[in-house]
Amino acid sequence: MWPPDDYQRLAQLKRVGMPLAAGENVDGDWGFINWLENGAVDVAQPSVAKVGGISAALRVFAAAQPYRVRVVPHCFYHGAGMLATAHLVAHLPDDVKMEVPWIAFEAALYPDLPRDVVFTLSSRPGLGYAPDEDVLRHYRLSLTTITLNGARRHV
Repeated sequence: MWPPDDYQRLAQLKRVGMPLAAGENVDGDWGFINWLENGAVDVAQPSVAKVGGISAALRVFAAAQPYRVRVVPHCFYHGAGMLATAHLVAHLPDDVKMEVPWIAFEAALYPDLPRDVVFTLSSRPGLGYAPDEDVLRHYRLSLTTITLNGARRHV
């Protein structure tokens, strides 16, 4: 289907009996409202990085319930995007499995991140894992220091 965000054509295809899972490129939780109201998908696949973060993804979860649309988050990320998606999947029923890209990176940005298919989320604040500062320094392309109200920040 092209373009992939044509919810009206997706709804037409679904009406002829084709079960559909889509939505990894929908931007913003309100983007899913048209999809849901028009019956465009059987499975909504919000991407935490494109839908507006964890809070927006949770709004998609809630909006999908009255339409009886299953939600399985899209995740072709590593690092923070994958960790945020893991927290979202932990919020869903046990039969929802997390999509994980199995990519071998040159350096482990999150060395403490479990490599097993099944793992327990960290109870530490935020997403639970911190990136390796040495890896960030090694792969950094540039560093700019700015001053805000007397406080120096690196960006």
